[in-house]
Amino acid sequence: MKSVLSILFFLLLTNCSPSIDNNSKEFNNMLMKFNTSIPSDTHLYFLLPSFSCQGCTQQSFEKMAKYIIENDKPYITIIFQKSFVGMNVLRNIPVFLFDANNLLESLPFDVANLTIVKTKDNRILGIAYINPENIDQLINIELFNSIRINKPK
Repeated sequence: MKSVLSILFFLLLTNCSPSIDNNSKEFNNMLMKFNTSIPSDTHLYFLLPSFSCQGCTQQSFEKMAKYIIENDKPYITIIFQKSFVGMNVLRNIPVFLFDANNLLESLPFDVANLTIVKTKDNRILGIAYINPENIDQLINIELFNSIRINKPK
């Protein structure tokens, strides 16, 4: 049931956003400043702006640590503007990019608290915002299994 809700949530976000192609273009432009781009494989980006709910982020990272495995590293990126002790729980498995130039603020979509951007085929599939009420619906094994499909184990 959770997997169906997660998939529906991301599909709903995709279908309700007419500017998704502009979002993909601008997001890719931002990634290029980190010498990377939106990949063709499914990828999860976790965006952590300067102003965010530290409790939500801590709880999300703790849940992520339960689900992430070493082979996930190429498919998960955390872009952050501020560091905090709670990041240590992830054991350096994801790729971390420090946004020293506040590039997250220039994106055409809101980045609030901890924001998940799911991509595939060089475009954004969906954007979700984590808050205390939806952590369990968004941070779950199905989310991480979605990046493991057709990947070497």
